[in-house]
Parts: sequence; structure tokens; C-alpha cells
Amino acid sequence: MGTPINSNYFFTGYGPLDEKLLVDTFEDLPSSPYNGMIVAVDTENCSYIYTEQGWKKIVNESDLESYATIDYVDTQISQIAIPEIPSKLSDFENDKDYITASDVDKKIEDAQLNNEDIDLTEYYTKDEIDNKGYQTETQIVDLIDSYFANIKQAEDEEF
Repeated sequence: MGTPINSNYFFTGYGPLDEKLLVDTFEDLPSSPYNGMIVAVDTENCSYIYTEQGWKKIVNESDLESYATIDYVDTQISQIAIPEIPSKLSDFENDKDYITASDVDKKIEDAQLNNEDIDLTEYYTKDEIDNKGYQTETQIVDLIDSYFANIKQAEDEEF
């Protein structure tokens, strides 16, 4: 039901009845506004809204000329060189000289050729790795595969 104006009329709009929804200048804005009150200022060709912090200018389209458009942002994003992320552990570079299976095999082979005892005390066994929380190559590959599958699933759901 609307707001009674007189016995024969009803206002069915949303919000209070304002006697000044249009003023000539910013200085003419009402001195006793309510929160959410919107008033157009003729000389500025814009509107202001009253908030708890005071009058705030409502940005119109002409004020957005200095902002980036969606096309501009999309173009800039498409020009970013995103490096390819390896999908297999073997694709990573071993720049920290971690011991690999081939290193262990070579040490065993060298020791056997020289009739030496094989000293593998520098190396962890699989059980030691599992007990310390380290990951094997297979476990890491599984984690990477799972990661990429989750990304693919998220992309499919988004689009």
C-alpha cells in the first residue's frame, strides 16, 4: 500500500517524499538529509547520495573514461607470458643436486667394478623417506596430476 498524501491520493513509489530531489548547486543540497537520499545537482550534471560519511558523488558513465575497459584488461592479460608448468617430475631441473635413482645405480655399479664394499649410508631407504614424510617420485607425480585435474575441473565449471 502507498503513502497517503490526501484522502484521495496515494504515492506508490519507493522512499520518502522529498520536496527537493533536484538542486542547482552542491551548496544547495539539503542540510537535513537522510541516509540513502539521492539528489541531482543541475550545474554539475550529476547526482549525490547521502551516507553516514556525508554526500558522495554518484559516478556516471562520462566519469569512467580514465578507467580501463574489460577489453583493455583482457588484452593486457593475454600478453602476459605465463611459463609452462611441468606436468611430470622428470621435467623439473635438478638444480639442487638431489640424488636420483640413476645416481644410486651408478654408485653401485662403480663399487662392483672396483670390487669395493657398497656404502649406501648417505642415502635414505624408501621406508625412511615414507616415515619422515618425504614424497617419492610417484607420489609427487600423483599430486601434480591431481593438481592439474583440479584446475581443469575448476575451469570447466567456471565456463
